[in-house]
Amino acid sequence: MTHITDGLTESDEEVLNEIIEKTNTVREMNHRQLVDYITKQEYIISRLKHQHNIDLGIKTKIEIAKREKQIKNEINKKSNIEHYLLTINPSEQCTLNDIQTILFLLKGKPHIKIKSYVIEQRGKTELEKGKGKHIHILMEKTKPKCRIIEKLNSTFQYHFKFPINIKIDTINKKEEQNVINYMHGNKSEEKQQCQQITKEWRKEVHLEDYYDNIDNTPIDKNVKIINLNKH
Repeated sequence: MTHITDGLTESDEEVLNEIIEKTNTVREMNHRQLVDYITKQEYIISRLKHQHNIDLGIKTKIEIAKREKQIKNEINKKSNIEHYLLTINPSEQCTLNDIQTILFLLKGKPHIKIKSYVIEQRGKTELEKGKGKHIHILMEKTKPKCRIIEKLNSTFQYHFKFPINIKIDTINKKEEQNVINYMHGNKSEEKQQCQQITKEWRKEVHLEDYYDNIDNTPIDKNVKIINLNKH
């Protein structure tokens, strides 16, 4: 009787074994991992059927069909996962160092999974340059908006002596690219003057126009953050 791995190279067997092992954890994968997974699976099945001329047997074929359906369903669900656009609006007392501290605190929160962010200002003239500093953050949907706002309010009230307004908008997959374009500066005509001043300001204070590939590793609990309410 022909075994499913007969005639396979060592590399093929490793891929096949990886597919089998990951089947039970498919629900834990993110969208990118699932796409990679199904691509690998389709590739190895093709090699099994055509290059090695192996008869998989009716039971194996049924299992593969079930597996493919499960994975594709997961891909479809995860491709429509909603994200949040988190906007942090501190008062004018907020300095650039405070902005960096806010980002540091956000990256330390397990319920804050940042995908990308931009730091902006609202000044429209040279005299206003740097006023109205704020942050737009594209993040994964982790908890209900009200819970995230509640936790962030508590954190900010402890660390800062000035008010910080928090706004969260829900973004679906279709809207995500529009949000990214907006963060890159593709805004309405009426906002272009402000956008130009923002670019000049960023250059002067050594900020990037856009931040992605964010390290969301929680901060070391031993790191001391100054509590500005006590100073």
